[in-house]
Amino acid sequence: MRWVTMASGKCQGGAVPDDWRLAGMAWSERALDFAYLFESFARPVYQTVFDRLAMESGAKVLDVACGSGYAAMMAAEGGAAVTGIDASERLIEIARVRVPEGDFRVGDMSALPFDSASFDFVSSFSGIFPGWERAMGEAARVLRPGGLFALSGWGSPRRREHLAYFMALVDISPPEHIQDSMVGMAAGRPGVAEKLLTDAGLVVLERGSVDATSEWPDVATAVRAMTSAGPSWPAIQQVGMARFNEVMTAALTPLMDEQQGIRLTSEFFWITGRKPS
Repeated sequence: MRWVTMASGKCQGGAVPDDWRLAGMAWSERALDFAYLFESFARPVYQTVFDRLAMESGAKVLDVACGSGYAAMMAAEGGAAVTGIDASERLIEIARVRVPEGDFRVGDMSALPFDSASFDFVSSFSGIFPGWERAMGEAARVLRPGGLFALSGWGSPRRREHLAYFMALVDISPPEHIQDSMVGMAAGRPGVAEKLLTDAGLVVLERGSVDATSEWPDVATAVRAMTSAGPSWPAIQQVGMARFNEVMTAALTPLMDEQQGIRLTSEFFWITGRKPS
């Protein structure tokens, strides 16, 4: 799962489409923590999308902004031949370990290093947002005629308990980062994702929503997980790690339950489309 951050989305997104290397820096800083403490919470999103795509064994699948390869690993377990691309070299290294038979590359999702019509399926889990129309066009380009595309992102703010994390970032992040993040987080509004697909020449098939839940045993572990996410990086650069930890601890402590730990459930939207034959 890759979220909006400065020039980033599971690893790219934001408003500086050409500087994808900055996204790679943000998501590489604490890649192991993200892969092992955070990314798996999106499993219901990945599973729902793959179920809707109904991929057959041997299908060629590209995951754009693939992060540490969790979604690609699930697709490979279903028999798909998986390829992934991400801005973060460290996350790609983890993806290669998770899926040794996969093809994972560090690169820019706005300039995919693949031939046109190379894949049966293309997915992007919280990787492509408004402002990344060039990346959306690239995803459509490498999809074969008749192939299927799927996109996911944050759903309604009213059903987003992870908002506690994002709200805590507001006062400690550069204003331009917050503004760019708000644009990306609004991708779940009706019609926004649809326009991304149709502008790229795809036919929208269906749209739905699914809940995903993060679980941590205590506040310290939750803060460590939040620290690993790309959107935290600009805030840490601006105020320093000590202040960041202080702010996050204050935001998450009220959510701690001595019996349950910290559990945050948020809605994600998903949308699928087809490339005309």
